[in-house]
Amino acid sequence: MTHAQVECFMAVSKYQSFSRAAAHMYISQPAVSKQVSSLEKDLSLTLLQRTHSGIQLTEAGKLFYRFFQKYQTDFQTIWDAARRLDTQEAGTVRLGCLDGWDMSSFSPQLRRLRDEKYPEMKINLDGYNHVAVLDALQNGAIDIAVTLEITVGNRPELSMRTVTSAPAVMLFSTLNPLAQKETLTLEDFRDDPFYVISPDGTGSNPMEQLAVDVCRKAGFTPNIERIPSSASVLMRLQGGAGVQVTCAWTGACSMPLFRMIPLNHPLNISAVWLDTGAGTAKTRFIDELCNHYSALSAEHPLNPWA
Repeated sequence: MTHAQVECFMAVSKYQSFSRAAAHMYISQPAVSKQVSSLEKDLSLTLLQRTHSGIQLTEAGKLFYRFFQKYQTDFQTIWDAARRLDTQEAGTVRLGCLDGWDMSSFSPQLRRLRDEKYPEMKINLDGYNHVAVLDALQNGAIDIAVTLEITVGNRPELSMRTVTSAPAVMLFSTLNPLAQKETLTLEDFRDDPFYVISPDGTGSNPMEQLAVDVCRKAGFTPNIERIPSSASVLMRLQGGAGVQVTCAWTGACSMPLFRMIPLNHPLNISAVWLDTGAGTAKTRFIDELCNHYSALSAEHPLNPWA
């Protein structure tokens, strides 16, 4: 039994005529007759009764007519669903990264990777703070989060793969009075406020804990000030007061207005995504992304985006 046999049988049943069915299908009448005959032979049943008044369905023909109607409806539903999946796979991959990161080199490399492997895919890149990027992932606003591993925590619903690592640094403005000293250590800033991005302004978070840990190793407890956004942190630093413990990928690290002190504390950078168990183009793209930048990290340990 073939799809062509079913289509011809359904058309003849609908129009009750081989000639009208052939006209609507834009094929010859003998071709329609041959397909219907082949179907009846394959089923060892008579489906159509040819009479002087036209074509009538036999009782067996009525059963198969209803069955093929359902088959055609189900086939169309499945086909439409498959096309939607195919469109999604070749559609848009939405990436979220930490706002304030310097992505000027990353974005062109990402596009080249896309062009080589997935030319039909569109990539959107948006910035979030370390809390919002995971919220965006879980509520479906993005497909992949590229973020600091320490901010992810224990979330069994998420899959994570380390891309590379980058050093933690202490960032401060050249307008800070201490910036005039030729040699600086972390302990020199013990009296300065240590700014930590905290969107809701309450409760500790992994970046705050990082600042506390590195300062305690230097022999003091930092004066933590929770700030709602990375933009607010930069505005305060630009005023010449305070410091921030952050990742070396932070864009301000390369700006003339700022200085940084590398800390002996590497930070893993990871790709994070919702674990749906589906082998889609998006999940395969994650593998390509991780493999690509893992290789680059050997050449550019400070920032493989460069």
